[in-house]
Amino acid sequence: MGPPKSTSRYRLFLLSVLSIALTACSAGGGSDGAPGGGGTNYTVGGTVSGLSGSMVLRNNGGNDLTISANGNFTFPAPIAQGSPYAVNVITQPANRSCSVANGTGTVAGANVTNVTVTCAAIFTVGGTVSGLNGTVALQNNGGNNLTISVSGGFTFATALATGSGYSVTVLTQPVSQTCAVANGAGTVSGANVTGVTVNCTSPPEARLGKWSAVSPAPIVQLHLHLLATGKVLSWGGPTGKPPYTWDPATGAFTAVPAPSELFCSGHAFLPDGRLLVAGGHRIDGLGTNGLGLPNTNVFDPATGAWQAMPTMAKGRWYPTNTALPSGEVVTIAGSDETGATVLVPEVWNGAAWRRLTSAALDLPYYPRTFVAPDGRIFYAGEQQQSRYLDTAGAGSWTNGPLRKFGTRDFGSAVMYQPGKILYSGGGDPPTNTAEIIDLNQPSPTWAFTGSMASARRQMNATLLPTGDVLVTGGTSSAGFNDPAGGVRTAELWRSATGTWTTLASSAVVRIYHGTALLLPDGRVLYTGSGDGGNSPNELNYEVYSPPYLFNGARPAITGALPPRAGYGQIQIVDTPDGAAIAKVTLIGLGSVTHAFDQSARLVLLNFAPVARGLTIAFPASRTIAPPGPYMLFLVNAGGVPSEGRIMLLQ
Repeated sequence: MGPPKSTSRYRLFLLSVLSIALTACSAGGGSDGAPGGGGTNYTVGGTVSGLSGSMVLRNNGGNDLTISANGNFTFPAPIAQGSPYAVNVITQPANRSCSVANGTGTVAGANVTNVTVTCAAIFTVGGTVSGLNGTVALQNNGGNNLTISVSGGFTFATALATGSGYSVTVLTQPVSQTCAVANGAGTVSGANVTGVTVNCTSPPEARLGKWSAVSPAPIVQLHLHLLATGKVLSWGGPTGKPPYTWDPATGAFTAVPAPSELFCSGHAFLPDGRLLVAGGHRIDGLGTNGLGLPNTNVFDPATGAWQAMPTMAKGRWYPTNTALPSGEVVTIAGSDETGATVLVPEVWNGAAWRRLTSAALDLPYYPRTFVAPDGRIFYAGEQQQSRYLDTAGAGSWTNGPLRKFGTRDFGSAVMYQPGKILYSGGGDPPTNTAEIIDLNQPSPTWAFTGSMASARRQMNATLLPTGDVLVTGGTSSAGFNDPAGGVRTAELWRSATGTWTTLASSAVVRIYHGTALLLPDGRVLYTGSGDGGNSPNELNYEVYSPPYLFNGARPAITGALPPRAGYGQIQIVDTPDGAAIAKVTLIGLGSVTHAFDQSARLVLLNFAPVARGLTIAFPASRTIAPPGPYMLFLVNAGGVPSEGRIMLLQ
């Protein structure tokens, strides 16, 4: 007996409903990639060719796909009918560049299979930069900027595919230089481009410096002193003409007559900025040289007046004065009223002289003496045997190390850092060699540094704000003072490397009695020569501007500085250039004659940036910087100094 009719009809109803539902599903109710209604999803993909390595593709800002082999690819997530797609490369393979074709569109009832990704090798563009002094910015194809600060090789960050063009140009030139590009344009052809060359050149003055025109002077300026006022005091030979001050700002000379004949005296600055002059030239009516005066004279820059002080025990002609850490001044060597060599040094205490009776020693004229780090006087030459003088009590000499070269008469020596001395030139015939010593070492020894291009005697070495040393003038000929061998080219010794650079040539040959003096604006006054030595009397001067004055903007000291600073004092220096400062230097005001500056010395100061500019620390030790007048300079990383500010260290 079969089921009731009502039950059969119910089953037929259920089968009909199921059939309708299945039909609806098959018509597009959710299967991917099959034809059907508007709710259907489709895949996006295509092919990759030329791939070496791995790359990452992205569709519609997501749905990333990493590919490591050529062939077909399909993004894992399908997208709906009518939806847009956008395929791009988000990570390129190493040393290749992949590009997408047919990568955008709208899904139109079928899987997208025609996206093509083509990869090709890419190559770098670069070359070499030479002669750079500063920073140059290059660009390739109008972008891809590259900043370069040292000579050598360079490579742009963005590589190019074979067949791509490249065009390298200078976007920004370095300060005071011009850089030119050669081999800078072409087409990449299956290899890195390495032949682009960028050659940077400086104008002549930025490499060689520049000399001023020759200007007249009323005397042969063979004694030359920078005063705390910024003016220059000078005097010449026994011609009856007085000393003069010269104003660098106006070029004006003003006579300042002295109490006695100052020719061939010694001189050094006192702690208060006055100039102490010891000795001078005794005129006997017969034209005899070598007769010294015992006179002591002091010049006050503030009043422009001289004052005669108590005399020394002996006359001195060709002595050297050296300021001591105590504020006293020692005078050494020279010849007396009769022409005899003065053996005993004397020390000026501000009111009278004290003889160092246990320190008698026969030394040549104008000994090259400096305050050593231990407070003693170091004799660097002219003799080969260096020595130390202890000025305590009655005084005493002890031998120091032998120099490498023999007698360096009329060579020039400077203390370019505390305890560090450069001695260059001198001798007969003159030498081009130079040697250095560091008295800070436990057992200091002399060592040769680089040699000058020209042998010289009767020359001058001048400390510059950078810590380098400028050498000017002199003669390369044998004999005392032969103008035939006059050297007009200046040379620069770099203390960091021990090497020399040849600079521009002066108009005038200056030999015996020639002088050179650093000015507060960073230039060097170059004058003298004559008034003896069988050479022409050069009644004129030139001013040399070193290369650093043509290598970009100078740091500025914008605020006032106190006229005096104490030992160990911390001082704020207002400057908008604090972040660019590489060194701060303190240089004693120069006092020059006969190829030697008796007062200048350079000290590097510790400093730190602050909101207003810099804090600087003055030396804590008087042996590092004896009391007296100094110039303060800020020097930036490009080696360009500020103008100097004069102040007393007391």
